[in-house]
Amino acid sequence: MIYELVKQLREERERGRQAPLKRYIALAHNIGGTGHYGYVTILRR
Repeated sequence: MIYELVKQLREERERGRQAPLKRYIALAHNIGGTGHYGYVTILRR
């Protein structure tokens, strides 16, 4: 997931997969195990 977000922020995705970016901020989340842990990662260019 982080890999894809970095490629998006660098605008390195091919034409059909690149999301339009205005503020160049990306957010990823991961809920681990049985839901006891939650991680949020915010990336900015």
